[in-house]
Amino acid sequence: MKPTLLAPGNNRQPSWSKPMPMLSFTVFISDLSISPRTVSPLYPRDLSDRVLRRFLQSFAVLESVTSWGTTYALAPFRGRETAGYIIRVISAYRNTRVRLSNSKTPRVLQNGRFFELSITHRGILEITSNNPILVLQYQKGNDVNDLENGDPSMVIVPSNEQSRRGDIIFPVYEIESAHVTVRLVNGDPRSLLLNGQNVEWEVLDTDYAGAKLLQRDVPSGYHVISHLFPKAEMSVLVYGNEHQKSWAHPGVYRFEKRPPGQLTVANPILMTEFGLAIRIDNKYNAEIGLPQVTKVQSVVSVGPTTVILQTTLSHPGRSVDNFATSWVVNVRETCEAYRPVEPCDDGGGSPNLPRARRLCAILRQPRGPFADCLDVVDSDPYYETCIYDLCAMLPDDSMLCNHFEQYAQACRNSGERPGDWRATRNQCAIDCPEGLVYNPCGTGCPATCVDENPLDDCPMSCLETCECPPGTVLDGTRCVNQSMCGCPLPDGGYASDGEEVMFEDCTLTCFCQNGTLECTEIFCDENAECDIRGGVRNCFCNDGFVGNGTFCEPAPKYCQIFGDPHYNTYDNVMYRFAGECSYKLTETCGRIRGVPTFRVVGTNEKTLDGYESTNLKSIQLSVKGKTYVLDSSGQATVQGSYVDSYPYVDEDSGIVITLSYPSLMIMTDFGVNIKYNILGNGSASIEVPPWYFGKLCGLCGNADGEQSNEYKLPNGNIVTSPVAFANEWNVGFCPTEAPINPEPCQDYPEAFAAAKDNCYFLIADNGPLSQCHDFVDPSPYYEACLFDLCSIYPYREFMCDSAMHYVEACQHAGGRPRNWRNMVPDCDMRCPINSTYGDCNTGCPKTCSSPEGLRHCPMDCLETCECPPGYVLDNDRCVRLSQCRCPDPDGGMVQPGTVHVNSDCTFRCKCIDGVYTCFNITCSENAVCELQGSFQDCYCNEGYRGDGLECYAESSHEGRCDPSWYTPRDGSCYGYYAQPKSFEDAAALCERNYGYLVAISDVTENAFVTRLSHGERAWIGGLRNTSLDSAWQRTDATYSFRYIRKQMPEGIHRMEFSVRARKNAHIALSPYDSDNPDMYEIVIGGWSNTKSAIRRCKGCDSEVEVDTPDILNPRLDVRFYITFLAGTIEVGLLGEDPFMSWTDPDPIECNYIGYTTALNGDAGSSTADEFVWLSREPWIFENWRRGEPSNHQGNEGCIETNFVTEGLWNDHQCSARKPFVCEIPQDPDYLDQDLLP
Repeated sequence: MKPTLLAPGNNRQPSWSKPMPMLSFTVFISDLSISPRTVSPLYPRDLSDRVLRRFLQSFAVLESVTSWGTTYALAPFRGRETAGYIIRVISAYRNTRVRLSNSKTPRVLQNGRFFELSITHRGILEITSNNPILVLQYQKGNDVNDLENGDPSMVIVPSNEQSRRGDIIFPVYEIESAHVTVRLVNGDPRSLLLNGQNVEWEVLDTDYAGAKLLQRDVPSGYHVISHLFPKAEMSVLVYGNEHQKSWAHPGVYRFEKRPPGQLTVANPILMTEFGLAIRIDNKYNAEIGLPQVTKVQSVVSVGPTTVILQTTLSHPGRSVDNFATSWVVNVRETCEAYRPVEPCDDGGGSPNLPRARRLCAILRQPRGPFADCLDVVDSDPYYETCIYDLCAMLPDDSMLCNHFEQYAQACRNSGERPGDWRATRNQCAIDCPEGLVYNPCGTGCPATCVDENPLDDCPMSCLETCECPPGTVLDGTRCVNQSMCGCPLPDGGYASDGEEVMFEDCTLTCFCQNGTLECTEIFCDENAECDIRGGVRNCFCNDGFVGNGTFCEPAPKYCQIFGDPHYNTYDNVMYRFAGECSYKLTETCGRIRGVPTFRVVGTNEKTLDGYESTNLKSIQLSVKGKTYVLDSSGQATVQGSYVDSYPYVDEDSGIVITLSYPSLMIMTDFGVNIKYNILGNGSASIEVPPWYFGKLCGLCGNADGEQSNEYKLPNGNIVTSPVAFANEWNVGFCPTEAPINPEPCQDYPEAFAAAKDNCYFLIADNGPLSQCHDFVDPSPYYEACLFDLCSIYPYREFMCDSAMHYVEACQHAGGRPRNWRNMVPDCDMRCPINSTYGDCNTGCPKTCSSPEGLRHCPMDCLETCECPPGYVLDNDRCVRLSQCRCPDPDGGMVQPGTVHVNSDCTFRCKCIDGVYTCFNITCSENAVCELQGSFQDCYCNEGYRGDGLECYAESSHEGRCDPSWYTPRDGSCYGYYAQPKSFEDAAALCERNYGYLVAISDVTENAFVTRLSHGERAWIGGLRNTSLDSAWQRTDATYSFRYIRKQMPEGIHRMEFSVRARKNAHIALSPYDSDNPDMYEIVIGGWSNTKSAIRRCKGCDSEVEVDTPDILNPRLDVRFYITFLAGTIEVGLLGEDPFMSWTDPDPIECNYIGYTTALNGDAGSSTADEFVWLSREPWIFENWRRGEPSNHQGNEGCIETNFVTEGLWNDHQCSARKPFVCEIPQDPDYLDQDLLP
């Protein structure tokens, strides 16, 4: 069947290129006048002759049955509310039951039948049916010039199922004004835009069937109705008048959710059955092909811009510029006026012009790669536009390939084939995805698993493409053999092998495996709906419920506080309040049976001096007589005392406090959970369970599900102003009330323009957060982002806060946003050392005090920094379990390896893997149990030495080693273990014996270790240095600095690090990544571990020196910090006040950090910068086998000796099991340490 267009005086069939099967089309009837003798089945039959003479319907659309719906909502036309209207309901199916909201009795229609009903009330009329129906609304007119019902109109009402994302109003007459009714399916009514601007809409009802009806008047001309939320759906009814002429229509086009036509996408190309073809190359270009129809007006919507095209480019504008700009419609905001520019002629001639002509000349060369194209396609327009773009962009010539591509494609479209022009420009080469091959003239309709035999008459039969090799077909984005294709689906769809597919009604899910389809019946929960969200069809729980869609239960509610600050209440009312005091965020209003009462207070402070902006400084929970505080410094306090390690567990109150950077969290056993974000400017979210709904009060609202009563004062009164509401919830004395909210974006146009650019990623249809748009409307968060950036312009501190909380809301609604921070560089989360960012990590991570993490974590999907495998959290840093601190009996934290002995010396405990491990002990008969300094222990009597458990006379050589160990060199002890172990296990066993894997310092010691290990391949204590930024090594008189190559980020003025050494740790702060005459050198533990100093150049006299006896330890990591800001350098032990500081009157810029490499003299070919000794001994000797270290396959990090030839070294996998040699050093000070038996 061929399409037919009916028009006045013309019923000819249009000229198409060829008949097309299964064609869909729309029939238009226009210029139809109705007289008393004309009867139309579309119009009510009770119209008087007098009325019919005045009734003119200039445009009507006959809709196919396939586009009818089952739910409708009607309201009287704006301005005609008192006249009433008539509806006609038509059915095409048998036993159609139609229900109206103003009647309890359903009406039953048979196929081809209809009924009429006169409506006089002014409210909303809802119509539902079990089968698709067509609804027409005849709006009666007001009395005009004594003529009753003198200005009526009729329209086909769009069903609730028929909606789109925006609409364009076309004037049928040159009317003075029009009345618009919008049925908004989803999205905030406040974000409904007219011509890109926020305007006032009259909301006819708060809610019906999940949608809202809005009305307003609009002036004459073209208008665009859109929504700030890119995926908001609506339908539009328009009623316009000019004197007594009337017209009405239901929008321009309406689309079913699943059109019956076929879509073919390749390269990518979209083709419709009615002949439209669109090709987009995902760069700069689009091609639109239309069938041969005369004077067809087309509307093409691409992103936020709609361009109206006509086959005859006629328009009142005379120039091309005027023509183009007069037809552009921007659905986000009013377009700025286009100003033509001539980059090749800037008055004196562009310096880029000669080069642009030279680069573009290939398009016109008679012997060039486009020679065969010159006779069929005029190259001059392409040449001129090529020069234009290059004049504007050089030295960037990336657009050159684009112009060549377009001319080459035009050549192919005209039947010729261009030469290999890509060979003339290396930058234009095409890299095909893996498995596909390049073809300069391939088909746009390739063979696929769904269609092995593509169209022979493909409308795009020759274009550059990456295609599957012969013998394979396209399966999604990969090429497979036909035998590896997936499964056809019962509804005509297709599933790739290994793919699971959900059917349209979510009653069946099928899994394709090896060409066999296995289907399972499923049922959506009664509180869920079958929908497509984030590109996935599934059962999704309704708002207010949570679950997997097949099981849904009441969901908790959330309150968010973020930005300047903005408050999003439990019932999703967002407002801004800039108070600078403490306020009750939420509290129980009276007693609630069975659950505790609580109060949450937030304290705001000024963000920046000179600005009105504030932010959330701290948040406080009071419950069961205790107070818990989370603040912006990243600290938590309980009853005023700081929490030293996480998780903090208060079993009496049912409270757990965790830290998972950047979030501090309070979790309770009664369902209330608080998350405070220390990244940025302080923000929080509060979660409450259903048993508190309707029983709360404060800035977060009452959680009763009603938005109209959100601004309730402590006395129970309801106000309309959020500022007046919030001011009443302050805590204690507040010197000033918060001001009425300003409008910074209106006051500062420059700030507004910058804010729109920075915040647009929130609402971009294909942006980093677009996967959330089906779950949560982003427009309130976008508006909050605009406000915040305008209010602190030109700063951007708040830019990411809105996005972060939008992502949080998306996750609560069931969405799973992708890693958006990687696509918004300004929002990149910088994690502490040894941790990586994850967009869905647990809020209860593995820690030193909880190595397995908490079993039941209510916060299971957060944006946090996560430790890698083998590491756990020690507060905000990732460490190995062996580096964990331990809680001491006094409530503090002690470093790993710390020994504690009880008051009567009957047991000794050592901090191992974050836990004190204790042993029973007995002091030697030559020792006494006493307190020396601040340490209780067994101490050998005078004239004796030892560990207090065993004491030997000073003249004896006993006591230094285990009897099975060897002491060949000045009292050092060496032990050989033949039982194979991994490097890590071997090192741990050596440490338990108060030593470490042997560090070899010369050829004599290497020979001794070789003999001791009987020539077997054995572990020694060297390993590849994978943490050079924290492994500080001692040096001797000659030393050099190794610099971290990455420059310190702007705004970072503090560094933390660990040192394990006997003496002399040196740190450099330099403007460059090398030694420089102007630099700072910090010496810690110099002068044989007795003093520390700050110098203004390497090796020069000290600016300040302080006594720091025994500040370093050869067996323990000691943690330090250095701050450097405005010329002042401070050095201290982590958690303590600085022990050394100095202010430089002429500060040096500090951009790079350096540290000593323990080299004695010139490095030569030494691998000291690559390997270290576990003992932190200087790397002054090495004995590698030729060709080693090789780091084979990138995973050889530990050193073995006796490889192939005795005494030679090799790097090997650390997980391998080998014998090993331990050493206890000869240093007497080392032997005097507190040791376990």
